[in-house]
Amino acid sequence: MKNKLFSANPLAIVFFCLILDFMGLGLILPVLNNLFKDTSYGLFSGQTSQEFRTAIYLGLSAIFFLGTFFGAPVIGSMGDKFGRRKMILFTAISTCMSTTIVLVGILNNNIYFIFFGRLIAGLFSGMLIILQSTIADVSSSENKAKNFGMIGIAFGIGFSMGPILGSVLSDHSRNPMFGYYLPYAIATLINVLNVVFIYMLYPETLNERKDIAINYWKGFSNVREGFKDKSLRDIFIIIIILATGFSLYLQGFQSSLIDVFHFTPIQIAISLLYIGAWIAIAQGFILRLLLKFFLPWKILLFSIPLMAVSFALLLSTDNIVLFFCYLPFLAISQGCTFPSTLAIISNHSKDDVQGKVLGINQSIQSIASSMPMLLGIVALLCFYFNDQMAHHFSFILSLNSILSKANFALLFGIGSSIIGFLIYLFTLHKYKAAS
Repeated sequence: MKNKLFSANPLAIVFFCLILDFMGLGLILPVLNNLFKDTSYGLFSGQTSQEFRTAIYLGLSAIFFLGTFFGAPVIGSMGDKFGRRKMILFTAISTCMSTTIVLVGILNNNIYFIFFGRLIAGLFSGMLIILQSTIADVSSSENKAKNFGMIGIAFGIGFSMGPILGSVLSDHSRNPMFGYYLPYAIATLINVLNVVFIYMLYPETLNERKDIAINYWKGFSNVREGFKDKSLRDIFIIIIILATGFSLYLQGFQSSLIDVFHFTPIQIAISLLYIGAWIAIAQGFILRLLLKFFLPWKILLFSIPLMAVSFALLLSTDNIVLFFCYLPFLAISQGCTFPSTLAIISNHSKDDVQGKVLGINQSIQSIASSMPMLLGIVALLCFYFNDQMAHHFSFILSLNSILSKANFALLFGIGSSIIGFLIYLFTLHKYKAAS
C-alpha cells in the first residue's frame, strides 16, 4: 500500500534520496584533504613533504572521477535494462560499501583501503544517474529543466550543515572522541538509512525496459557513441568545455581561500555552505521563474555569458566582501546552465535510452573534472622517481602548480565560457528546431 501511495509522487522520493546522498557527501567532503595534509596523522611518515601529500590526494580524486567515467554509462544502461528501482538500490548499497571501506582505511591508517573505497564509489555508486533517469521518466519535455533543478535544491539542503559538521567532527583537538573517522562513520549510517528508504518506498518508473547487452568495460566506446549522435554531439562538446572550466575553479577553491584569505577549515566549510545555498536558490527559485517565460535553449543564451562575467568579477578583486558578493553570480549561472543542458540532452533522446544518455553525460563531466587531477598523478610519478627524474619532468610539476592557482583557474573559466558560448551560438538552430 505504501509503495502505491508514494509512487503517485515519485519526485518527492527522488528529492529525499538526493538530500540524504548529498548530506553524506557533504559530511565527508572536507575529510580526506585535511587527512592527507595532517603531518600528525600516521597515514604518511612525518618526513613526507606536503607536495607529495598533495600529489597523492590529487591522484585519489582522479581515481574517483576515472571510476565514474567508466562506471556511469554502464550504470545508466543497466537502469534502462533492469529498471530504476533495482539499480537505485544497487547504487545505494555500493555507496555504503565505499564509505565503509574508506572508514576501515582511516581507522587502520591504510591508504590502499582508502583508494579502493574511492574507486568503488566512482565505479558503482551512480545514484545520481538513476535519480536523473527517474526524473526524466516522470517529466514532460516542458518541465524537465524545472524538475532537474530539484538536484540543486537537494544539494543546497544536503550541504547546509554537512561540510561544517564534517570539519568539526574530524577535529580531534575539539573533543577526544572526534577524528577523521567520525564523518565517514556518520555518512555510512546516513547511506544505510537511504538503502532502507529506497527498499521500502522507491517506485519503478520505467514503463518499458530495453533488452540490451552491457559491456562493463566500454567507457570510451560509450562516450564515443554519444559523440556520434549528431543531435547530441554539439551539446556534449559545450558541456565538457564549460564543466572543465567550472571544475578547475572548484577544485582549487579551498586552496584559494587559504592562500588569498587565510581561511580556517571551519571558514572554508561555511563558504561551501554559502555556495550550496546559492545553487539551491538558483535552481529552486530563479531557474523555475525563468522557465515560466523561457525554454531551456533560451536560458543558455544568458546563463553561459553570466558564467564568463562571474569568473571575470572574481578575478578582478582580492577584497573578501566583494569576493562573496560576486560568488552568487557564479552559482546562479551554474544553477541555470547545467539543468538546462541536461533537459536538452534528455529531450533529444528516446525514452528507452534515457539512462544510457544521462550516464554518458555523467562520464563527460567526469572527464572534465579529472583533467586537472590527472596532472597530479603525473606529478606523483615524478616525485616517486629520484631527483634527476623529477628534474626532467619539472615542467609537469610546474604546470600542476600553475593549475592550482586561483587566477589561472579564473582565466581558464572565462576562456572556456566564451568558447562554449560561441559554439552554442553556432549550433543554436538545432535547439530552436527541436523546441
